[in-house]
Amino acid sequence: MDKKTGLGILLVATLLIKIALAIPLVSSLTCEGFTEQKLEDCQYILASDLAEDEKTDLLTLLASESYEEEIVKAPISNVGLKIETDQRAYNVGETIEVHIFPKDIVVSVTYGDTTKFVKDKTSFTAKEEYNRITAKYKEENDDKVVTITGTQRLLLAWNIFVFFMFNYFTYSVLTKSSWVAKWLSAVS
Repeated sequence: MDKKTGLGILLVATLLIKIALAIPLVSSLTCEGFTEQKLEDCQYILASDLAEDEKTDLLTLLASESYEEEIVKAPISNVGLKIETDQRAYNVGETIEVHIFPKDIVVSVTYGDTTKFVKDKTSFTAKEEYNRITAKYKEENDDKVVTITGTQRLLLAWNIFVFFMFNYFTYSVLTKSSWVAKWLSAVS
């Protein structure tokens, strides 16, 4: 390999690395549920080049703080954060409806790799690899575990059934079972 070829390969590799580093990662954070007053700040945080967990922390803080000036800060009190789902079990792809109590606060709700800041209720699409929904408001957390059923179990059961029936039929034919002879005469 001559110098020009080696230099060309190095230049292409460097260019590909720069392009790969310039592509932003897809974020699953959204600005749902913010007032117009806080929406601009939320969008600014999402557009920043902070790490995903730092953005989540900032959006949680933004959701929990008020823009009104307070002369005396009240001590932190529990609001009784609670989340409920419309069902306990879902199939893959179904919509999970999450209801948040109390309804008048903006809460950070996380399901899998998606975090939303909402009031009252939100929804997620059920994924087989995730089963925990977490809500966070200031220092309070509430979790809900749901069951996600995939179609793969039914397919596996069907495949096992077909496998055993095929083996049974093959064994019967090879051993010349009288049952197979009766069954074949009844079918024809």
